[in-house]
Amino acid sequence: MPAYLKRYNIWCIRVKRKTFFVKALDIDRIGHYICIVTKERKVRNTDQINQAVAAQDMLPNCGVVAVANAVGKSTDKMMETFRQVCKRDRRWLGRTNYAMRRKVLKHLKVKFTEKRASGSLKKFVEWQTARDKKYIVTLGNHIVFVCNGIVHDQHEIKPADEHKFAGKRVKSFIEVAA
Repeated sequence: MPAYLKRYNIWCIRVKRKTFFVKALDIDRIGHYICIVTKERKVRNTDQINQAVAAQDMLPNCGVVAVANAVGKSTDKMMETFRQVCKRDRRWLGRTNYAMRRKVLKHLKVKFTEKRASGSLKKFVEWQTARDKKYIVTLGNHIVFVCNGIVHDQHEIKPADEHKFAGKRVKSFIEVAA
């Protein structure tokens, strides 16, 4: 096992031909067995929400998730709507472009305004957003939903200044009417 893993008290365990890396708090040696004592930490509500949000985080469906959050529908129903409106087959994983998001919002008869922006996500939320307004924000090639200073992403839900994309540049945004 690499020395750097031992330094951080991470141990490699093999159980039924599968390898696991475990962070151990206390290690007891009983014969040739190594008993690793781990402590379960209490899960906060935000962690539970983020785990639920991250259930489909491997798919390239950030635009679908952002539109679903803005409209108030589930991601699965929104995926079906995108497939129907944009004529995509079952193999489509959810990658969207600006025109597709616009087309679906028009199909759902949602009132929205499109605007250009510049600066980081943190500054955008601080300077250009209003309370109780909904925004679909384009950050490079990634799309997030912003409401009341909270960034809703397919990976996590956090305040804008704590979000991992806080320093990423905002290209454009769509303000969705409530």
